[in-house]
Amino acid sequence: GIDQMSADGETSISDGFEAARPLFADGRLGATKIILFLSDGEQTVDAAPGKTPLETAVDAAARVKGDGVTVFAWGFGDKMSSDSPLKDIATESSKARFAKDLAALTSHLVELQVAVCGVSPPPP
Repeated sequence: GIDQMSADGETSISDGFEAARPLFADGRLGATKIILFLSDGEQTVDAAPGKTPLETAVDAAARVKGDGVTVFAWGFGDKMSSDSPLKDIATESSKARFAKDLAALTSHLVELQVAVCGVSPPPP
């Protein structure tokens, strides 16, 4: 379980996108394909030959997008900034977001609900 997992501080965004590809290939026919990519940092390992870690991550995201998957890319935390590569990872720049705090992240989730489900949340 999650309690047995350990973190070593390295980030391989490309591995996550590559692991997702077969899940979408085997998905329900006609279903909307969406990835909500959340990160508190940038790819730090697993650079492809002749590429930077960031280029490797962006290339992996491009392959997923080429499979017809819409990618929303959201960053949060101290290591992520609004000028991060989120716009390069997202399907389009309007699907990239940066959340400075929990309130901003919650607001983005409401936007996602409207965009994906086509319904507005009930009033508070």
